[in-house]
Amino acid sequence: MKNLFRSAITALICISIILPLMAPGCGGEGEKNVGFYSVDIPHFKEADYLPLLNSNNEEIQYNTICYFIMNNDYDEYLTVDSLKTSSKHDTALMIYHTIYSLMDSKNTWVSSAAILFISEFEYNRKSYLQYLLENNTPSLNVQLEIITILSDDSSVMHDPLLSKKINFLQKQPSWLLQNGAYLLLKGKDSVDTERLMNDYTTAAMYQKLFILDILANHMTDPVFTFLIREWASSKDSRIKGIILTALTKAKNPKNVLDWYNEQGELLKENMKGFIDRFGQRDSNEIFSKLIVLAIRKGWNPSSLKLKTNDTISVSEPTLYYYLYEDKYDPNISDGSKIRQTVMGKRIEETLLQYPSLKKEWQDYERRKFRYPLPEQLIAEHQRLTETYLQNTRLLLERYTIDTTLYNNFKHQIDYWTTDMQKAKVKINK
Repeated sequence: MKNLFRSAITALICISIILPLMAPGCGGEGEKNVGFYSVDIPHFKEADYLPLLNSNNEEIQYNTICYFIMNNDYDEYLTVDSLKTSSKHDTALMIYHTIYSLMDSKNTWVSSAAILFISEFEYNRKSYLQYLLENNTPSLNVQLEIITILSDDSSVMHDPLLSKKINFLQKQPSWLLQNGAYLLLKGKDSVDTERLMNDYTTAAMYQKLFILDILANHMTDPVFTFLIREWASSKDSRIKGIILTALTKAKNPKNVLDWYNEQGELLKENMKGFIDRFGQRDSNEIFSKLIVLAIRKGWNPSSLKLKTNDTISVSEPTLYYYLYEDKYDPNISDGSKIRQTVMGKRIEETLLQYPSLKKEWQDYERRKFRYPLPEQLIAEHQRLTETYLQNTRLLLERYTIDTTLYNNFKHQIDYWTTDMQKAKVKINK
């Protein structure tokens, strides 16, 4: 037996791990949910499975589609021009069209398996996505698979049909489908934030978490105001933490800066998170602006140190560590190549405005330069290495030993010589 159930559903809908064990009726009258389990037929190959796609036995059809799901390399034969003349192109096209038609099977196991198989194709993708948006089969199997695929495809998030799809799901008796609609709302280009904020006040905890996740992607001024009010009134530490993270996504960064400017110690308490996001090269400039705000309000970078390990000293402030990594290319030994981002430059310019912080940062910067070797030493090292390789090559040429090991070593010497010439550091005279 093979479990082909995709982990994506587990990640998206928390209770779906038990789906294959659900009782009849959870997705419709007499319907059991499918987890894409199948039976391998010993010694069967593609040619053996192909006729079974047209079997009158729907379980055989389902099992055959599962085989092709696990062995699906057909899309490239339909999309790559150089492969369209291969013999496998015709087979791939036949399999595609046969399984595509099975998406309309009245057997929801067959239908959902077919939907999953076709999801792996870029070929005819636009028509396929339109089919999913318009498919209103009241089946848990089918609609869960559709939710999973649509929520992972950004191209449908602006499609007018998506709103109709969400409305359809929200009206279904299935808890999974009702709440699966939130997954589509999260990525949607525009949502009714006013309705979501109203729903939030009476929602169950799990629904609050869904709604917060969606509002974080649509952080307009009214949403920002609503969330800071909820942050102030909530006694749930998890909710407060989620809201704090969401606030940094505000469409108007000034709202974030103004709010944190009024919060006193809260800004300093959250510095680790802001610095980590800067260190992770987050493209959101709000984190560097919050770091600048904290510095101007008297926060000292030396108060937040990195955890000690083999390469990090206990004396290294987290901000300085990431700021150095942002400014210098770690592959250049003398620290001379600058690659500083706008965010890093903003933070450094702020540090340089304060004499004590300027001295701290510049002292750290000098200590961290990697192997600041004198140019004369570098040049001498290169000369000696070149001489060694040349002499070794001459030595090998004086002898003729017909062994694989000997010949491989000669080739390796040639490789090292060529590689060194490519990587040779130019010394400024």
